[in-house]
Amino acid sequence: MIKYQLHLILIMLIFSSCEKAPISQPVIIPSAQQGGMYVLNEGGYNSGNASFSYYSYANKTMTNDVFYSVNKRHLGDVLQSMTLVDNTAYLVLNNSKKVEVIDATTFVSKGVINGFVSPRYFLQINTTKAYVSDLYDNNIAVVNLSNNTINSKISCPGATEQMLLVYNRVYVTNTLQKSIYVINPLIDKVIDSIQLSYGPNSLVLDKNNNLWVLCSGNKTKGYNAAIYKIDLATNKIINSNSNINPIGIFGATKLVTNGSKDKLYWLNGDVQSISVNDTMLNVQSFIPAVKSNFYGLGVDPITGEVFVSDAFDFVQQAAIYKYKSTGELEGVFKCGVITNGFLFDYR
Repeated sequence: MIKYQLHLILIMLIFSSCEKAPISQPVIIPSAQQGGMYVLNEGGYNSGNASFSYYSYANKTMTNDVFYSVNKRHLGDVLQSMTLVDNTAYLVLNNSKKVEVIDATTFVSKGVINGFVSPRYFLQINTTKAYVSDLYDNNIAVVNLSNNTINSKISCPGATEQMLLVYNRVYVTNTLQKSIYVINPLIDKVIDSIQLSYGPNSLVLDKNNNLWVLCSGNKTKGYNAAIYKIDLATNKIINSNSNINPIGIFGATKLVTNGSKDKLYWLNGDVQSISVNDTMLNVQSFIPAVKSNFYGLGVDPITGEVFVSDAFDFVQQAAIYKYKSTGELEGVFKCGVITNGFLFDYR
């Protein structure tokens, strides 16, 4: 009887540990060699509980709080974004003012890049150089990838966000203005800007190599959200819809594309979408939010499955909803606190 009670207590402790402290889960190292999905959990502001989870395609298993499990220290405060460069992953920690560098197969720390004010996104320019955008610095940091230090800065007044390198130009969104910057990465200088609507925050390329930029809008200030299609040969707008009603405090954000780059998705209350071939740019509600607080969005480039997170009250673990490319719900699971994005690794 005593043996049975001890066994029962042990089972209860194990389940309690899994529920409250996912950092105790083992990391299956071989899974990273066969591809997987990173789930970015920014954590609560000033809470120091940022983390990332990893779903192994080969083993079909999800492991939470991977960085802590491997490196025995916490990742930091507010995981804003993550970028893969060959076998290295760069994790941008906004409130910790740093970029963590890890091995993308073993998840072992390879170093830290310091000296930022409020870093947001990381963009590789070449084998030795990268740009890091910043919320408060009014500059883009130029990082030396050989020694993980900031070499210089490019003046970019405003809150810079996502960046895209194409045709030897870097396009930079700026959420506090009505334009995006164009940088020449050969000389690290702003050479042009493209006038849009208020709050450009995310951008993607479509199947025809046209640039699409999403502007959040701001209901309090009277600005609509908008989507723009830009010809990169001329940097001219060739189509737009600037009459999108901005929902909530964030408005329209998190623009992504599917693997074939013929359909765009973003968050604006619901998950909204359009076809890149639609000349009228009729915005559709692809996944209604109902009572959910949608916060993170990603589309698997191979399967077309859509992942969207529900941040709830920005305190508890987020719920992740997995949808078929046709919009039917496939499953629900939980990861870390405030899941804000997904990164798909098919190396």
